[in-house]
Amino acid sequence: MASAKEVTRLSSGQTEVIVHADPEVARQMASAAVPIALGLAVMVELHSVLRERQEALEDAAFQLRALRQVARLLSSVHSSEETENLILDFMTEVFFAWWACLYRPQADAYIPKVFRSLKGPMALTPIDLAALDKELPSGTPALSTADAALARLLPPNTQLVVTLDAGVERLAVLALGPRLHEQGYGAPEYELAGTLAFAAAIALKNAHLVEQLQSAATTDPLTSLGNRRAMEERLDAELSRGRRHSLHTSVVLVDVDRFKLVNDTLGHAAGDRLLVLIGQILRHQCRTLDAVGRMGGDEFLGHPAA
Repeated sequence: MASAKEVTRLSSGQTEVIVHADPEVARQMASAAVPIALGLAVMVELHSVLRERQEALEDAAFQLRALRQVARLLSSVHSSEETENLILDFMTEVFFAWWACLYRPQADAYIPKVFRSLKGPMALTPIDLAALDKELPSGTPALSTADAALARLLPPNTQLVVTLDAGVERLAVLALGPRLHEQGYGAPEYELAGTLAFAAAIALKNAHLVEQLQSAATTDPLTSLGNRRAMEERLDAELSRGRRHSLHTSVVLVDVDRFKLVNDTLGHAAGDRLLVLIGQILRHQCRTLDAVGRMGGDEFLGHPAA
């Protein structure tokens, strides 16, 4: 009010309350103005505290939902490829990123393996492994790209980079672009990214170990062909399919003549080398859909696909 008179002014923390009154009642209000101002200041501060607590609760609930999603990922056994896609999907959704790319180490570079974008394709190239590891020291799972040296190594507009480490082994690096609605990445996002990165690294490691176990159970260690168990399972499946659909099934059994003579005269190392060479020849002669394996000793079995 233009004619209102200031009766009292009270500051409390970041809150300032000013009480104005009509000049005719200003004198009468003087004694009550301070309690009124104090009460208003307390109400404003309480409202601010409650709003902060509400935001904190919402953030906590959001993080719990994200962690539950990771728990579901860890409770299932997936291939490395499926796990890579799941990790990229939930990280992109959790942080509402316009785009994200998961890089896996290969030789001396990080290779872009999986990419998601709401803005169309991007030109992605491998990243020098040694250079990126230098900028991303162990123990820092989530970093912003404010550092120019780090930003130069990553795709343009990368705003958050997350390392997926299992102990001293770096399994992957995740680059995230800007967030939807122009929201920035702050301390809560860095903390959440670190927690999710640890869980995602475990999931990748588990998938790799499961694949190794599955391979060991079905692969001949000498020739790297299918072993007896794998070939018998494949043959049973193909025979069953042939009976259902009235199809013919072909099987080729190869036995190496006088193989014992090679072992006796040249030694078992030479015999092993011969088996490896035979396995390479058989694999080279087979088509992608054909199956070939070592049944044991010097016996090999081939099953051409129908």
